[in-house]
Amino acid sequence: MAFNISCAIAEIQMEKPFNPILGETFQALIDDCPVYGEQISHHPPISATFMKGRGYTLYGQFESKVHIGLNSATGSNEGIMTIEFENGQSLIKYRNFSGELSGLVYGDRKLALVGINHYLDIKNRLFV
Repeated sequence: MAFNISCAIAEIQMEKPFNPILGETFQALIDDCPVYGEQISHHPPISATFMKGRGYTLYGQFESKVHIGLNSATGSNEGIMTIEFENGQSLIKYRNFSGELSGLVYGDRKLALVGINHYLDIKNRLFV
């Protein structure tokens, strides 16, 4: 769950924006772990991601949705992400948080992660 929250905050601070051009790719190393992303649909804008971490693999696809108001924006990356652990003991599926950003034009800029997130550990039959 902490991993999901930290990713949600990092997504908001993306330095490599995907312009929804079909086939656009992104490759990087995060602490020597390979990360890949690709724009797989133009309309609606859908991205796929894959990361091979130390002891786990993260993958999934999501559709970005944004609603912009006068001084705020709400958005979400809708889709299911999966984390597989190499020890074979856990396979976790979850959805990303939605976010609300205010203070775009005036006032203090504030970010809030909103909604309820559910985590499902398929192998251990746990639901949080």
